[in-house]
Amino acid sequence: MHTSQRLPIETKILVFLYVIGQGTTQRMAAYFFRLSQQSVSNIMAEALEGFSCLFDAFVTLPEPEFVCPETSKSASTRPFHGCIGAIDGTHIKAFVPLAEQRRYYDRKGNISQNVLCAVRLDGTFSYVLAGTEGSVNNASLLQVALQKSFKIPSRRFYVVDTGFGSEAGVLVPFVGVRYHLQEWKKGKNAPQNAYELFNLRHSSLRIIVEQVFGLLKRKFRILRSAVPEYSEDVQRALVYATAGLWNFIKMIEKEEIELDEDKETRQEREDLLKEIRDFTNTNVNATNSRALRLKIAESEWQEYSALRLARAAAGLLESDSSNSNDSEHLNDGDDEEFVDNDDNNDDEEEE
Repeated sequence: MHTSQRLPIETKILVFLYVIGQGTTQRMAAYFFRLSQQSVSNIMAEALEGFSCLFDAFVTLPEPEFVCPETSKSASTRPFHGCIGAIDGTHIKAFVPLAEQRRYYDRKGNISQNVLCAVRLDGTFSYVLAGTEGSVNNASLLQVALQKSFKIPSRRFYVVDTGFGSEAGVLVPFVGVRYHLQEWKKGKNAPQNAYELFNLRHSSLRIIVEQVFGLLKRKFRILRSAVPEYSEDVQRALVYATAGLWNFIKMIEKEEIELDEDKETRQEREDLLKEIRDFTNTNVNATNSRALRLKIAESEWQEYSALRLARAAAGLLESDSSNSNDSEHLNDGDDEEFVDNDDNNDDEEEE
């Protein structure tokens, strides 16, 4: 058996990543690495402190002039210029003392912590608030975050579900109208009005946060289990550490892609960002989210109606109507299997 003080830093990191990646107990990790359980406990405490620094370094709020280039990837999302990501809550299993368990019961009857996350459209976290009792709903959780350190830049907005309600800087879908991508896949008709079209495109943007939740929990399985050997503070710190590590991995991947870009490609990206930024700073007013939602919906519907008329004139309307999903270029695609449906805590409230 080795003591943790004698182990090289590489081994300590490997032990920590093994535990959070496999979601295993410290006892099993000790057996796997031929270490004492006390050594593994010391390694986890030491590594968790270090990996928590990744969160402070790589999970940061967007700058005031930040824009997401992802809104320019298709004509269907261009009206959403100014969208800087999606916000949602996800329930992560928690182990708490018996006296405190009542506050941690979520709406499905599980003991959990409700974690609020803001995710950019590139799949990285921009804000995380962990440790809130599972009984707290999304709308209340957002208010807590806004009272703490969460800030939404002027003329920017996040897409959210109806559980958050109308709020400055957040854009909710229309209530009582088809919304979820699964509902559209079952249907055979194209959007029939501006509200349906808006909800379809809103959903195709907001799904990124559910995809990230699903992928994060598959990569770090410790988030899918409630291990009794960790205190509430440690359970909360594990959420922050994994979010920071997620962003660090995504940053490395992004840098590798950008290294292969030539000068012309970089210039095109900068020009695109400037174009989106200029449009957003001039045309987007996210203070009144209801008015902004209606403006986007009407703009989209006018463009969509004109396109359908042009296709009808060309004899293409029949094939277009038979497959509305193809015409709208839904972006869940191959990543749909990673949507975090198990604990998607949409609180469908009337506006």
